Amino acid sequence: MLVLCYRLRINSATISTDRSPHVLRRTENTACFVHHRLGGGMVFAHFYLRPSVAMLEPPVRLRLMADVLGRFFRDVLGAALIAVATGIWMIGRTARAASEAGVAFQMPLDWHIMSAIGVLMLLIFLGIRFRLYPKLVNAVSSADYEVAGRALASIRGWVSVNLVLGVVTVIVALAL
Repeated sequence: MLVLCYRLRINSATISTDRSPHVLRRTENTACFVHHRLGGGMVFAHFYLRPSVAMLEPPVRLRLMADVLGRFFRDVLGAALIAVATGIWMIGRTARAASEAGVAFQMPLDWHIMSAIGVLMLLIFLGIRFRLYPKLVNAVSSADYEVAGRALASIRGWVSVNLVLGVVTVIVALAL
């Protein structure tokens, strides 16, 4: 399981007026997020499963990949919804703590960046799941392996984009 821990500015005890009355300072609180389904699964499918099944004949390989991706995408959809809900909850909790401390809440820059990247990653995933994956399944069902191969290549390309965005998110979380 891939676990990524990074520091967040979420401790209401650290609300300070030394720089600005509306800025939350960085704290030593650590929040851990499990990226097993989202990041680890993409890495597994992209770097381990795909090369391992490359030796199979296209009909077998494409059927296998369609089946594996169907199961994987179902779990990723659930994990993505949980990630969005917990992200909103964490921001809301911090805003509430600031309000209770009598200061205005101003979301830190890294939170804005990570939120924007997260939304972009979710939109890419939804495009993969609800636009590209059905093309793969339909092509495999109708034994049109050329179209299925193109659909799978397109899925692979967008998964690569999401992997890069995930790495950028980690860098932002650790650097800012």
